[in-house]
Amino acid sequence: MSTRPTTVRLTDQRSAAPFNPDSAEPEHSAKGPNAPHCKSGAPLAERYEQIRAFSRTLCEPLTTEDYVIQSMPDVSPTKWHLAHTSWFFETFVLKHALRSYRPLDPQFEYLFNSYYNTVGEQYCRPMRGMLSRPTVKDIQHYRDHVDHHMR
Repeated sequence: MSTRPTTVRLTDQRSAAPFNPDSAEPEHSAKGPNAPHCKSGAPLAERYEQIRAFSRTLCEPLTTEDYVIQSMPDVSPTKWHLAHTSWFFETFVLKHALRSYRPLDPQFEYLFNSYYNTVGEQYCRPMRGMLSRPTVKDIQHYRDHVDHHMR
């Protein structure tokens, strides 16, 4: 049995300082001079990519089993949170901004809605750790699908 660290210290690859996504330098320029910007001054598209990359970095040390643990009824599994953030952008951005956009899986509208009652019903929070499907691989594919359309 291998021992794994219980905490992960993330560092910015350009320095030994802890990674702070709010202070990260943009990797590439904005898609245009009129691109929307966030409070930090970074174009929103770049900020979106930075945050999504940071989520991937946080998950790097996890094994598949780590994604599905629900330690208590009020804390959803990592797998669910990764899908929920994709669901949020799909529901509140893509469906409204792209007329041709079609959800990857209509069941996700129910499974990954957290508390947005006006959008629809939600899967019971204390039972989220009981979901064996969609798989972690399916969730990663869902995130890639949403990210592709957000670009």
